[in-house]
Amino acid sequence: MQELCLDTGLKEYRIGSGVLRFNPADPNLYHRFLKTADRLEELEQQLANTPAESGEAALELLKEGDRQAKALLNEAFGEGNDFDRVTGGVNLLALCQNGRRLVQNLLAALAPVLEEGARGFYEEEAQKELAALQE
Repeated sequence: MQELCLDTGLKEYRIGSGVLRFNPADPNLYHRFLKTADRLEELEQQLANTPAESGEAALELLKEGDRQAKALLNEAFGEGNDFDRVTGGVNLLALCQNGRRLVQNLLAALAPVLEEGARGFYEEEAQKELAALQE
C-alpha cells in the first residue's frame, strides 16, 4: 500500500506538560473557537445559577462543568488534544492567581494565535483574488 504525506498545517503548542495541536490558519477552527467561547460562557452562567445542596454537590457540579468544558474544547480543537494533560489535570473552572478562571486564561492565550492564523488565511485569499484580477 502506498502512503501519501499531506501537509495539514498542524502546529504544536506546548502548554504545561501537554501539547495542543491545531492549524491556526483553519477558518473552521476559528469559527468553532468563537462559538466555543460563547458556549463556555453559557456553561459558566448555568453552573453559577445551579444551586448546590451541599459542599459535595457543589464539587460534583464543578467536576461536571470541567468535563463539559473540556468536551467543548475537544469539539473545537479536535479529539486528539487532551485538555486534562494540557491543564495538568486542573479543573478548567478553577480560579487562578489573576482572579480569572483557568478556561478564561486558556482562551485568552489562544486567541491571538488563532486571530493571526485567520488573518494570514484571509490575506492569502485576498492575494489570490488580486492575482486573478490581474490576469
